[in-house]
Amino acid sequence: MVKAGVRYGADMRKITRKIKKNKTSRYSCPTCGKKSVKRKGYARWKCKSCGSEYAGGAYSFTTPGGESVKRMIVNVKRAASGKVKKVKLRTSKKVKRTKKDKQAMQGKVPEEAPEELEELEESSEELEEGSEE
Repeated sequence: MVKAGVRYGADMRKITRKIKKNKTSRYSCPTCGKKSVKRKGYARWKCKSCGSEYAGGAYSFTTPGGESVKRMIVNVKRAASGKVKKVKLRTSKKVKRTKKDKQAMQGKVPEEAPEELEELEESSEELEEGSEE
């Protein structure tokens, strides 16, 4: 009997090929470090070397969500130990800032701000009156 494969679409065949490759390949064991973890059942993985069993993804040893949680835990541990470096954010383009922008970033409010606010409030009231009619 011939094994039936996926039909009707190259994308579907690529996806199933990727899943089968992940499902049948061996992964490195987090406990002993050897590349001997194989799938034993749905989301069950076992190391042939040390005998440790793990719960993972259905078709791969780890899931994207599990990997992100693992990174978060490592980052929290680093922050608790004080080994975190301060990261300086950089923008790809240089932004020209006006004097008002710089003052606003420093928490200083320019003197013209109250006058501008009054003008905005007056114009918004005029718009509201016009919409009621």
